[in-house]
Amino acid sequence: MSTRTDSDWKGLRAVLWRSIAFLPYMLLVFVGVGGIWLSRWMLPIYVAILLYLQEWLEAALTCVLWLVLLWAYRRFRLSRFFEPPHSLL
Repeated sequence: MSTRTDSDWKGLRAVLWRSIAFLPYMLLVFVGVGGIWLSRWMLPIYVAILLYLQEWLEAALTCVLWLVLLWAYRRFRLSRFFEPPHSLL
């Protein structure tokens, strides 16, 4: 005879298993999408700091990296990931 606590533990085990199984995938998505969003705002600030410190080579390389990321953001239309969902009303 199954009791209420057995049923609760089965549900908890199912949720824990799925969260552990999909954790690497969600971390990859978070780092990828979040990193692109963060790079749009932080890399130009970092370039300005490097230029102020007269680190010309690092500033140029960071600027090139920023331009490549900005190109990828527009080319692959990644802005759609940051749009609010459409209303169903």
